[in-house]
Amino acid sequence: MIKKVIDFVSARDTRIFVVIFSLTFCSRLPFIIDDYGLDGDGWRVINAARTIASTHHYIASRFPGYPFVELLLAALSAPSAIITNLITACFSGIAAAFFTLFIKKYSSEYFWAALAFAGTPIVFLNSIVTMDYVWAIGSICAVLYFFFSKRMFLLSGILLGLAIGCRISSLLFILPLILILIHQKEYRAFFFFVLPAGIVLLALFLPVIQTYGFSFLSMPSGTFSITQIAKKLTVDLWGIAGCIFFGIALIQSLRRKIFESLPNHQRFDIMVLIFGGIVLYLTLFFRLPVDAGYLIPIVPLFITYFAIQLTLRQFRIFSIGVICSSFIFSISPVDRPWHAQPSKISYSTQISGRIVCIDVLQGPLIKEMMQLKKQEEYLQHVNQAIDTIPYQAAFFVGDFIPKLSVKRNLPLREPRAEDIYIFEKYIIASYGDRNRLKETKRGGYVFFHLPGVEKINLEMNGVDLTKFGSQELNVHVPD
Repeated sequence: MIKKVIDFVSARDTRIFVVIFSLTFCSRLPFIIDDYGLDGDGWRVINAARTIASTHHYIASRFPGYPFVELLLAALSAPSAIITNLITACFSGIAAAFFTLFIKKYSSEYFWAALAFAGTPIVFLNSIVTMDYVWAIGSICAVLYFFFSKRMFLLSGILLGLAIGCRISSLLFILPLILILIHQKEYRAFFFFVLPAGIVLLALFLPVIQTYGFSFLSMPSGTFSITQIAKKLTVDLWGIAGCIFFGIALIQSLRRKIFESLPNHQRFDIMVLIFGGIVLYLTLFFRLPVDAGYLIPIVPLFITYFAIQLTLRQFRIFSIGVICSSFIFSISPVDRPWHAQPSKISYSTQISGRIVCIDVLQGPLIKEMMQLKKQEEYLQHVNQAIDTIPYQAAFFVGDFIPKLSVKRNLPLREPRAEDIYIFEKYIIASYGDRNRLKETKRGGYVFFHLPGVEKINLEMNGVDLTKFGSQELNVHVPD
């Protein structure tokens, strides 16, 4: 195996790898800032890393645990957001480079495929923040290259184990790959692939099992509207413009015989990989449609499908459309004080009681950067309000609690434990059930909540914060 890896380093593939990695990584650099991201999970990861580094005991940022990311960042002493975001950008470069090498076996349009993958809005956005999605897909793309192009099954198994250590959902990829090995009657390779994957998986999840037993495997529940699910499945994944080009490409691809350009011995394998992977990840997403990032693994699969199935001109048009989608047209709510204001060329409407804006000039990437800045300013004002109120107060901050806990150097709560920090003068909590609110009220605390938290609390806990006298925290952030 070592000789094969050395051969890889000296081959033509190396030049392609370096070029694609460099292009992808450099494209992220202008957007790297000192902020862990809009998603609170990134802040939970860094808080877990801080706790592990200081206590030398494992704690999961959230279930089911993301040990490779958490332990690596802990080993780096929970570095600043600039460093962690650069690491994520590196993984995005690795993902794009290995994806290029993988798809080169099946399509001459591998360069455009790499650009489309790296430029897809959901991939680009998660390449510049401290999130584990791109860490996992970087390892998965390496698995695909070494499995299909080099048939290095031992290394593929090790890399799959690392991918699962980044996100346990990466385990789904093992199913189509095993089916391919069985179809090829590669029974010896089956063990060389599965065994190292299992060993690495167990080694990474050993701290999780030692700390929580197997309770980490239980899945959370949640209720999501059809509108929310549809948005995550479409515009959050491909962008507004990208969805249009995706739809056109899908229609064009269905007019041709499936993978007629491939020889018979390759056709079955790639069909199992693409369609099996897409079905598995869509099933997982519909089981718990929390975030569009859950669907990142289907992005390279769809791009591979289009690269093989479409004509050269059709695929290039699709690729350009997807890339442009990161920079033009976005849809996002604008009715909270931490939301960035739209450009002059935009249209606002009301959807499900929220004011939503379709912006022509501010694409998902630009909107993300503006939102990060506005949110940072807003949370600074919230922190000041918490510190300056002269009486006992309880602050219900909703999904901002992971960010406030990091900014205020508060310890990470155990997964699924109540998100609440109690001090002599003030309390900071995400939400509150009836018993918690009654107990806090008896303590003489005055209640405050951030805009919209009272509605979410009513949906989650069946309790209206305003019935307990909670007031909206008046924090103004200048535009």
